[in-house]
Amino acid sequence: MFQYCTDIDLTYNQQPILKSINLKPQRVIPFTKIEKVNEYDQIVYFENDPQFFDELWNNFDKYTKKISKFLAVIQPDFCPFDIKRDFPLKILEYENLRSRLMAQEWQKQDINVIPTAIFGKEKGNYVYNAVMEGLPEKSTYAFQINGINSENINDFEAGLKVILHMYKPVNFLFIGSEINFSFNLKNYVDYVFLIP
Repeated sequence: MFQYCTDIDLTYNQQPILKSINLKPQRVIPFTKIEKVNEYDQIVYFENDPQFFDELWNNFDKYTKKISKFLAVIQPDFCPFDIKRDFPLKILEYENLRSRLMAQEWQKQDINVIPTAIFGKEKGNYVYNAVMEGLPEKSTYAFQINGINSENINDFEAGLKVILHMYKPVNFLFIGSEINFSFNLKNYVDYVFLIP
């Protein structure tokens, strides 16, 4: 599927471009459970598992058929925030590129895709420019929050603030148990926690 990558919409710095979407779903389902349901009015998310991310990348067409029945899919993320926040920038860029290519291809197949921003610990503004370029303005954004804890929430919030400033999102979907932010996020954007 991605061997040639010739039909890609890219930014100046070679990041795939995603379209905006405005959705407020009520339910989410992990990809590992989609074969067991016949209610498709929910969004599919992928557990943050590096091994599964590679499986999805290597068998993209097979998995695309399965998710196309659902209301939407969240752009896949490759691992929990507490792990990737310390990754070298080049790894973040590479994994972000693969994730964004999958999301863009789904959009080209008329599948609703909710973007996510993949970022790690701030190492200067470059980390945000490198991995967030090409994200849509005025869109719903989704984030899996497993791995967010008191030791790393400041890094996560810093990334959210960049998204708020650069992309003016319409709402945030947080997948996982509720967490407390150090600032009043509701002053900037509507958000909801969806527990699978």
